Amino acid sequence: IWVPLVLLTMGTCVTEVLQLRRRDLVLKNGVHCLRLCWYLDQQGKTEEATRPVPVSQMLIDLGFLDWIMRLGRSDAYLFPKIINAKPSDPGSIFEKRIRTVLARLGIEDASQDFYALRKTFSSALWAASVSEDNVQKIIGHVSHTTVGRHYIYRDMARLKKLLDGADFGVRITQSRVRKHPVIAN
Repeated sequence: IWVPLVLLTMGTCVTEVLQLRRRDLVLKNGVHCLRLCWYLDQQGKTEEATRPVPVSQMLIDLGFLDWIMRLGRSDAYLFPKIINAKPSDPGSIFEKRIRTVLARLGIEDASQDFYALRKTFSSALWAASVSEDNVQKIIGHVSHTTVGRHYIYRDMARLKKLLDGADFGVRITQSRVRKHPVIAN
């Protein structure tokens, strides 16, 4: 369940998330971030894919950070069953597995894929009046200027505030039965 929620609330690509390890959770200026495509064995589409992205408050409220910290070793993959599968195209493996699950649940729409979550993410930020430049910084697209690409410090606290200001239509409540936060209907 974590992968779609990360995609929805952080604007990442599927492969960027599937390659994450426990050590990619870092604290930058007091903000929990995931370092995407940070190491040589983590592939991104562009140079801009190598970036820290603040963890959304929704993920924090649902226990994502606690879940990561329970994984143990710092080099442990967050999603080892996908990343270690053969053939090693984690994105397509994950998408096939999710499509199988959705089909078994009777939820099948071939026109939707995980890029739709990125579109939903960008649309939610746009609706919250986040500038296109800041959306580009978060999702890892190349800035149109040399200054934007090389000389702008990414203020994680500001980017987190922008992320947390977007409404993704997901509500969290405390489950009395399960004794932890859950997504409300």
